[in-house]
Amino acid sequence: MAKEGTPTVSFVRLTEDDVPGAKFSYETAAEHSNIQLRRWLACRGLKSSGNRSELVERCNDCIASGRSVDIDITIDGGKWYQKKAGILVERSANKPIPPVTGWKPLVATSLPAQYNYGNVYHWLVESMPTLPGDTDNQSVVTGKPLVRGQQYVQSGNVGCVETKVSDSIFHVKAKVLPSMRNENPYTVTIALSVVSGTVLDATCHCKSSALSRCSHIAAVLLSLCDPADRGASDPACTDLPCQWHRGSKRKMPDSINKKVYNSKRKQTNVIAFDPRPAGTIITVEAKNKFLTDLGKADTICMWQTTLQFTYIDYDLSRERNELLSCIVVHILNNLRPSVDEEAALMPNTSNQSASTEWHNQRSVRMTASSAKEAVMLWRKESVDQSSVVSEASLKFVQRKVWGLHQVVTRYMQEGLEKEEQARMDYFAYMKQQSPLVEVQPTGLWVNVVEPCLACSPDGIVKDPSENPSVGCVEIKVLKIFSHRSPVELKSAVERGEMKKEMSSQCFKINNGNFTLKRSHGYYYQVQFQLGVTGLSWCDFVMWSPVGEPAVERVYRDDVFIAEIMSANKKYWKAVIAPELVEMRAPRNLKPFKLKG
Repeated sequence: MAKEGTPTVSFVRLTEDDVPGAKFSYETAAEHSNIQLRRWLACRGLKSSGNRSELVERCNDCIASGRSVDIDITIDGGKWYQKKAGILVERSANKPIPPVTGWKPLVATSLPAQYNYGNVYHWLVESMPTLPGDTDNQSVVTGKPLVRGQQYVQSGNVGCVETKVSDSIFHVKAKVLPSMRNENPYTVTIALSVVSGTVLDATCHCKSSALSRCSHIAAVLLSLCDPADRGASDPACTDLPCQWHRGSKRKMPDSINKKVYNSKRKQTNVIAFDPRPAGTIITVEAKNKFLTDLGKADTICMWQTTLQFTYIDYDLSRERNELLSCIVVHILNNLRPSVDEEAALMPNTSNQSASTEWHNQRSVRMTASSAKEAVMLWRKESVDQSSVVSEASLKFVQRKVWGLHQVVTRYMQEGLEKEEQARMDYFAYMKQQSPLVEVQPTGLWVNVVEPCLACSPDGIVKDPSENPSVGCVEIKVLKIFSHRSPVELKSAVERGEMKKEMSSQCFKINNGNFTLKRSHGYYYQVQFQLGVTGLSWCDFVMWSPVGEPAVERVYRDDVFIAEIMSANKKYWKAVIAPELVEMRAPRNLKPFKLKG
């Protein structure tokens, strides 16, 4: 029995009904949203981070251990504890009406002292009744407004906050910018209890504010509950309830059958171990001798596909340069056909790529198909004072002279297979234009004046309507015409389509006409053919298997022909002809470049 005059000591214990969010709305934890689960755990001082399965498991473990009735008295800064200890809250039964005048800018310290996140959670979640099966309404009034509201706060969309105190009600008015910045801001009004900080009413004129719990209202409420935003200082430790006798939080280890172990094997240095000694040095002579010995064996060894002979390089002396210059003159004379015409058709070359003689004759000459590449290479080699060529010239010589590193794409192979059909389609097309036209296949043509230059047109054309009547034809099977005819392509270009595809083509379409680009290698090839054969025109044919071909008649340009033929001739004399004697490129040595 207490003595008279001695104050009675009462112990205050928080229950689920005292703190918003501390009580589940449904029978099982799995029926609640992640926000409700995190709030429930925070009210009990438990870890509230993790994925959904971890949150549900943590809640179930807490309920099973009987700790669900222990509410943390420090939740929301201990304000719910202080409220139950002696602060009475009176709520107005009538819906408060916001004032019209008298609004003033927000002063952070003027907010109700008891206002906290629990008031926000209670208004947005618990004060809106939901049925267990009403999942759509539940998602609207719980997760979405809180998440979207926090995003608005972090993005700085809440502004123009004004307040007014009237009849124990703290009125707040603010502007919230919508997610689409080109729309007008939404006006949000909120009524708070001055005594308890409880949200009494909230309004917003957006389309989602029928329940007074839209994301714009949530944004304003969340922006007010942060003590840093309100300008309040952290309470002193003596103002908070006793915590030093509570003990540390117990860690709840997972059961052994639910422990997750990493299935990946630990990385070790064993797999990176190299058994070869670090100091082994293999000389060039030893490697070459090893390959020579392998070649004497009756079987093929894998080393022969991996290792290559290494040849010792040597310099081009002055005497050797003069000797090679004399040899080049003899080679040039031996290549000259013994005819009186401007160009000569080499025998046994009419089958072109199917003929061995055709390959032999063109391998020692500059040809039309590589005319532009040779021009570009000579521009670089002519200014370089080195006695050997560049790496690009080495690759060119290996491919052009010795047939190494040849690349035949699928479209190149299709072009060879369909060349005869394309020539027949071109002949039928020209018959419509000029009934007396004739087209004949041809082989390798060599220029008599410059026998180091040669070309292989796809045919010789005789058109009586043209003067002079004899010309040549060059046929190309282009990828862009695989599934569309030139007429269909022209229509698509006129509609403004296929700009990207047209930018990489060898032709352009001007006023409905197909025109070969003057900077493309095919134009160099056509003019080179006219220069070698002495003809005046060439039909450049763009063939399509689904329609009539597109044909441009390209006429002779003597100035351009003189320029490209001169560059090809100089490149042949300085690089190609000496290589026929020295044979450096097959040994992966850069070919010599003769001077003067």
